[in-house]
Order: sequence, then structure tokens, then C-alpha cells
Amino acid sequence: MQTPKLSIFRIFTRAARPWMLAAVTLFYLLGLGTAVYLGELIRWQIAATGWGAAVFLMVSSFWLKAYFDRLADPLGKRSGENAPEQRLEPGLWLQMAVTALAAGAALTVALIFQGALSLTGWLVLGLAFALAFFYAVPPLRLSETAWGEMAQALLAANLIPALAFVLQVGEIHRLIAMLTFSLTAWTLAAFLALGLKDYARDLKWGRKTLLLTLGWQRGMVLHNVLIMSGYLLLVAASAVGLPWRLIWPVLLTMPLGLFEIWQVVQINNGAKPRWPLLDLTARGLVGISAYLLAISVWLG
Repeated sequence: MQTPKLSIFRIFTRAARPWMLAAVTLFYLLGLGTAVYLGELIRWQIAATGWGAAVFLMVSSFWLKAYFDRLADPLGKRSGENAPEQRLEPGLWLQMAVTALAAGAALTVALIFQGALSLTGWLVLGLAFALAFFYAVPPLRLSETAWGEMAQALLAANLIPALAFVLQVGEIHRLIAMLTFSLTAWTLAAFLALGLKDYARDLKWGRKTLLLTLGWQRGMVLHNVLIMSGYLLLVAASAVGLPWRLIWPVLLTMPLGLFEIWQVVQINNGAKPRWPLLDLTARGLVGISAYLLAISVWLG
């Protein structure tokens, strides 16, 4: 029986991880805002083109992952029968992924004609493409290793804002690193938190995620360390030149971070997990923190 069109749309949307695309948009705005904070005038056509390229890059990565997941797991034993990739034929995933790649390539060509890509821009874009592509595609297929979550966190929280900044300024600035390393830590912590509910299934089918590689106990410890490290990195950055007025709004999210840690500790102690609440907390910490950082730099 043919899958209804609306269902197909929902399947592709789900596989594209809307929460990650929303986070990428906030990260991109943070990069643009950093340029504004340093006195640059935003070239909006270039900004919009770069954002589109970043979004298509992320979407193509997720859809390529769905394609290779479908090939590697045709019966849905590892990913679960309700996983989005199990409801469509592999060829359709590949077609959509190639379409997204082509759209990203077209926008990259537009950036070239707009004169937006300096040597640094090419390096950042090239590294972003490499992480996105090899996250999903063999032989590296980072999504099936402990490096997958780290690659995604670096791509989204570091390279996307760096790309937004470089497209405007032409070179990198240390302020980008100061503002984004905390977001990288919280994004990686979110991946660990989101992976907890699938731990047993991943263990059964031998998936080599970061959580599986570390083990349940050490993975939870790392999650908690990453949450607190994000705040410590911001405070440490203030000691080397990051203005306090950019930092203090984000420190207001500390109760949310501590609540996330408390939930993980409770699960570790045997309490009944509240997966929707933990998911919401983990994603909320990333999104709210990115939003507050972006607002801070935009308002200067």
C-alpha cells in the first residue's frame, strides 16, 4: 500500500530532526550577531544564502543517514519498526538526500558569485561538509561510532556560527570560540540525554554510540560534567576578555541545567525515567542558551 503524501512529508520532517534545525538557526544567528557586535554591517543576502546552505547541509546529512540505516537494517531490528527510515524505500531517501545536497551546492555557488567565500570561509565550509557527509556515509559513517555525536555537536554549535561569521567578516575571531564552546558541551550533553532511553536497544544490537562506548555509568557522569563545564567555560572566557554583559544572561539557565543533572542522577539511582521531560529539558537548555547568547551579541 502506498504511503499517503502527508505521511511521507511527516516522515521526511521527522528524519530531518526539526529541533536540530531550529538549534542550527539559533547558532547561525549567534554567528551573525557576533559580527554585529564587532561593528560589521550585515549583508543580508549573503546571510540568507549561507543559512540556506547550512540547513540543506544538515538535512542532507540526516537523510543520507536514513538511507544507509535503511540499507543496513532492512527489517528495522536495530532502529525499531517505527523509525522513519523504515517506512520508505531506500531509493526515495537517496533521491531526497541528493536533492538537498544539490540545493546546498547551488547556494554555495551563489555565495561564490556574491564574493562571500574567503580562504577561511572555504576551510570552514569544507570542514562542515566533511563532518556532515561522513557522519552518514561509509566508510567512516560516524553516526555508527562514538564520534558521531561529537561530530554533530562540533558541526552545529561551532562550525555553523563560525560560517555565519566568516561569510560576513572574511576571517575567524576568537570571540566565536569563546561563545560557542559552551554550546558544544550542552549539545553533546543533550545527545547523551536523548540516547538514554534507547540504551537497551542499542546495546542489544551492538550500536557503537558514545553512550554505549562509555557505558551507562560513565556516560551519565560525562553528561553531568558537560553541563557544568558549559558554565565554567563561559566564566573562564570572561577572564580572557569575553565581556560579562554577554555572559550573565546565559547563567540564568543554570537552574535548568541543574534540573537536567538531577533527572539523570535520579535515573541512575533507579527512579522511573520521565523521558519526555528529560528530552524537553535537554533540548530546552541548548535552545534557550543559544537564544540568550544570540540576543546578547545582537543587542551588544
